[in-house]
Amino acid sequence: MRGLSLIEMMAVLAIIAILLMVGVPSMSDYLQNSRLRAVSEQLSSDLKAARVEALNRNRMTTFAVSASGWSYAVPSVAAFAGYSASPAELNRSVALASNQAAICFDGTGRVLAADCGGAPAALPQFDIQPVSGSAACRANGGTAQCLRVMLSALGQARVCNPAAAANSLMAC
Repeated sequence: MRGLSLIEMMAVLAIIAILLMVGVPSMSDYLQNSRLRAVSEQLSSDLKAARVEALNRNRMTTFAVSASGWSYAVPSVAAFAGYSASPAELNRSVALASNQAAICFDGTGRVLAADCGGAPAALPQFDIQPVSGSAACRANGGTAQCLRVMLSALGQARVCNPAAAANSLMAC
């Protein structure tokens, strides 16, 4: 007699169903955390690119943030053909919140206030979190690893985790 009996096949299907029930929620958390990580790394990279552009041109650059994404630009003058990066669009499952709508880098790469004159009242930071579903941030008792991109006064971007322990390298 070859093959599986009906009882053996039902046992195999039950084991597969149990494994899927255990694995699918952790896989969805993994995918959500990957999306959050990708957006935070892209934002950090674009902030660094805007700062480098300011340093290379020795001119002010502006980094603008909106609910749908972000972009940066160098104001055009006669000597420079104005440069503007195409806006980055956010993944629809990720929300971006910022304490400033625009960030200016001066010619030395330092962060200026939103009106591009003087030091900012608060250093810029961007909170990246899931939009929908049951995944709330770990800081709020959920399972998603929400991230924050912070800028130093010298314009250096850093990705951190608001829910990380104070002695962790990822702590904000």
